[in-house]
Amino acid sequence: MNHKKRNEKSIENDIKRYIREIGGLCYKIHGGSLYQEAGIPDLLCCLGGLFFGIEVKDPLGKPSAIQLAQGARIKKAGGHFLIAKSLQEVKDYIEKEGLVGL
Repeated sequence: MNHKKRNEKSIENDIKRYIREIGGLCYKIHGGSLYQEAGIPDLLCCLGGLFFGIEVKDPLGKPSAIQLAQGARIKKAGGHFLIAKSLQEVKDYIEKEGLVGL
């Protein structure tokens, strides 16, 4: 099969656009600086009053241990965390969790 590989940035833009289209907020985080904790998800979003941390990866990407640890912290605090390699994964998660139409 000859699939055009999607890069992380284009997947990220699709996700941000979708979250905003369905009435949510979505902010891009530029990590890895002196002033920010390591491993914070790429996108911080709010939908229907619920917090989401979304770590975006290209189709072959893998999250780091610190990214997974931050995701666990978000979940422990009552938020949602997912690793997304496509917009469809985000849509599926939102539907599975019953968050559509909030």
